[in-house]
Amino acid sequence: MGKKNKVKYGIKRLYVAKILTASAEGYTFGVPFAVPGAIALNLESQMNVTNVAADDVEDYASETVNNGYEGSVEVAALPEQFEEEILEDENGVENAETKSAEFAMLCEFTGDQKKGRYCFWRTQLTKRPTISQRTKGANFQIDTDTLNIKVMPRLDTYDIKGKCYEDWDVYDNFYEAVPAPSAFIKPADEEPVPGNEG
Repeated sequence: MGKKNKVKYGIKRLYVAKILTASAEGYTFGVPFAVPGAIALNLESQMNVTNVAADDVEDYASETVNNGYEGSVEVAALPEQFEEEILEDENGVENAETKSAEFAMLCEFTGDQKKGRYCFWRTQLTKRPTISQRTKGANFQIDTDTLNIKVMPRLDTYDIKGKCYEDWDVYDNFYEAVPAPSAFIKPADEEPVPGNEG
C-alpha cells in the first residue's frame, strides 16, 4: 500500500530563477539559486466564479477563472543574489524607477512523506520586502524577511504550478533548471496521492 500524505506544514529547499523572457511563444529562465532559511509558504487560491442570471434563475450559468494564488513566503534572510536578480538593486542601490523581475519558484514541503517538489512558473512580488531590525537584548528574536507574492498563469501554456514525486523522471534534476510543464509526466503505475489531486 502506498504512503498517505500528511498535511503540509513547512517549506524547505526554496529556489528561485529569474524569468529572462516571457511571451505567448515560450519562456526562458536564469539558473535557479537557493534562498536559504525558508520558513513558511502561505498561498490562497485566486479563483473567480461569475454567475449569469437567466430565465429567473440567479446562477443559470457560471464561468470559473483560475487566476493563480496570492500570499507570502517567509525566509530567514534574503541572499544578495535575490536583491540583484529579482529586486534588481544595482550595487546595493534601490531605485524608485526599477521594477522587480518575475521569477519561477521551486520548493519542497517538509510535511510531505513522498517528498513532493513544486514549481510555480510565474511569480511576482506584490511589494518589496519590509525592512525590520531590532536591537539585541534579553528577549532577542531573529528577524525574518517576508515576501508578498502573486503566482500567475504562464502566458504560453496558462499553467500555474507543477508537482512531482521521487519516482518521476523530472525529480532528480529538478533544481538544476526550471522544468517545463511537459516534463511533468506521472509514471504509468503511479497511484493517486490522497488529498493532492489539485
